[in-house]
Amino acid sequence: MVESFTCAPARPLPVQARSRARVERVLDATTALIEAHGVDAVAISDIAARSGVTPASIYRYFPDKIAIIATLAERHSAHSRACVEAGFDTVRSPDDLVPAAQAMLLGYQGVFDHVPGARAIWQATQADPRLQALDRDEVEAHARTIARAVNRALPQVDADEALAMGRLVTGIVGAAVRGAAALPPEEGLHLITLCRDVVLPPTLTQFVARVR
Repeated sequence: MVESFTCAPARPLPVQARSRARVERVLDATTALIEAHGVDAVAISDIAARSGVTPASIYRYFPDKIAIIATLAERHSAHSRACVEAGFDTVRSPDDLVPAAQAMLLGYQGVFDHVPGARAIWQATQADPRLQALDRDEVEAHARTIARAVNRALPQVDADEALAMGRLVTGIVGAAVRGAAALPPEEGLHLITLCRDVVLPPTLTQFVARVR
């Protein structure tokens, strides 16, 4: 079982509409600031100035900056898990596995390219030991989603083998997207295309052939 993250979590979110609106302003401001300047360059005072929420009010809901980042990371993770689950829930036969994996790859790339703050939030989860478990939780959740799809498509596959395949596919997709993010756009797109067309199909088709 992957351990829970050890940074101080956000305090329970308020139920009153005005208070919840303040929290959303804090989260939106943090996203904009870390996307523009990086996590390390952003302080609570910066978030307060941009959101119009006083530092004292921010601390009512978040004990520190890492707790704000953790809340944002958990939201991105929940969205990511829902998308991957929706994609692999359609898998009913071995032929469905490759398209589902390719869709997962393109979906991940779309998040990194188009969702504000996604790249900076992921970088924060890698850089801060207190947040790394959040990323491990997400990776393991995706692996288990893929494993369930493998077992539906190939009931004869051992559960441990299906989970290993889920971890492999998740690792390939994650490495490709994160590698592409570090390259100029044209080179990054080429890397994604190679993963989609050259890496994922033979990986899965050879696995299917081996277990049939």
